[in-house]
Amino acid sequence: MSPAPLPAILLALAALLPRPLLLPPSPEGWEPFPSRREVSPGGAHYVVLRAEGGGAVRFELARRREGAPPIPPARSLPPTARPGTPQPDIGRDPGDALLAGGTLPQPPFQVRVLDRRPGAVLFERYGGLGGGDALALLDGEGRIAWRLGLGDLFREEAAASFPRVGRDVIWFQAWWVDEERGRIVLAVQGDRFGEVDLADGKVRASDAAVLRTRLREGPEGDRLEAWDLAARLRPAGSAEDAAPVAADPAEPPGIRLRAALLLRREGLPSPAERLFREAAPRSAPLELRTFAWRWLGEVLGEGAIPLLREALRGEDDGAWREAMAGFADVGEAAVPTLLAMLGEKDQPLDYRGGAAGALAAIGSAKALDALWRAAGEFDPAADEFHFVPGSALEAAIALRPADLRGRLLEMLAKGTPLDGKVAGWFAENPGADAVGPLLAMAERWERFTWERKRALAALRACTGKDAGEDPKAWRALVEGAAPGERPR
Repeated sequence: MSPAPLPAILLALAALLPRPLLLPPSPEGWEPFPSRREVSPGGAHYVVLRAEGGGAVRFELARRREGAPPIPPARSLPPTARPGTPQPDIGRDPGDALLAGGTLPQPPFQVRVLDRRPGAVLFERYGGLGGGDALALLDGEGRIAWRLGLGDLFREEAAASFPRVGRDVIWFQAWWVDEERGRIVLAVQGDRFGEVDLADGKVRASDAAVLRTRLREGPEGDRLEAWDLAARLRPAGSAEDAAPVAADPAEPPGIRLRAALLLRREGLPSPAERLFREAAPRSAPLELRTFAWRWLGEVLGEGAIPLLREALRGEDDGAWREAMAGFADVGEAAVPTLLAMLGEKDQPLDYRGGAAGALAAIGSAKALDALWRAAGEFDPAADEFHFVPGSALEAAIALRPADLRGRLLEMLAKGTPLDGKVAGWFAENPGADAVGPLLAMAERWERFTWERKRALAALRACTGKDAGEDPKAWRALVEGAAPGERPR
């Protein structure tokens, strides 16, 4: 369990993309560019990308020698890897033909290597989405044949509407290369679609029907993204694609799950219940059960409750938030189980904190008493960072009960390890009634602590004044005001 919050870019992508992209986290949201080897779907060509100083990325474009099996993709280890772990070999096989090499104009976020001809499509700028080329084609001679920025893909008002996280513009949901049709398919935020000609970079409007071009065939990763969108948008005719796919044991399990979900949403015969049950155990591959947990509540209703409870049992491994969302889909019927989970003190922190998060998502007033109790129970030996009480407090706040302000004033006056969270709420919901408790909080926390900084920020919001960083100066300011009034 990691008590520290995820970087903002990861949370944004998790919320906005059908399948969250695996970005390496750092305090800014990005780690140094990962050197790697990207391979075409059929293995005919590959490109080796190596990070160099100053943010440059060198490339080698190669053709696999005749008769050799495809060389596997590979990626350098992240900075968080265990010391002493050997780096994988990402280099070019000396027996393969080197077609071109050089330096790319920007570090690419993603790369799709072509099979039918040498080359690669470079997608977005790593470390600055929306801040450079959105798409570019690297040809077989190592030249950039064409390049497109956001301004070439979208009108100005459309580009301005995309969500942003810091400097990153999260404009896309998914994309893939359809070499047979000679197109790059773009699924854009707002469920808009476009296509770009591989040959010359010409941009064309499209619609959700283009998803059907990837439902039956293509690389598995591309098909998963197309099925993610199709299961939600259900373009005309997609049920005809879904029926044989959902029934075919030879299809990848993740694709079958999505096809079965589409059929169920269309009200058609579907193996969804059986397939989702089979994908739910923790022994299932992470990507598979992540999707299964997310929609288990919708597919099984109350029958999902024991499966989701087991899903949350144990440490978070990346699918935890999806299980919480699955519980939320079950609704009020899941509340008794979630309250029991919240109280299971012999279980991992993620399990109990996840229960609090699911209760918040359901929005049941029946959970309030248990949430307030959990928010006041601190066990530093077992929960050093107060994850469970913090999760319970956030859940209680999200429910917005009538006595919320009074409850938080009581907590602030008492003083708890959650002072910082409580002060943050008063910074957003200021009032003269919080000034005294906030001043006492600033005095009891040491200088430079996060809690004192939060108390002072809340005092500024509640008083409309600024007495600096010294609580003594704040007390002089506050005691100079009439009772119940803002300091003058």
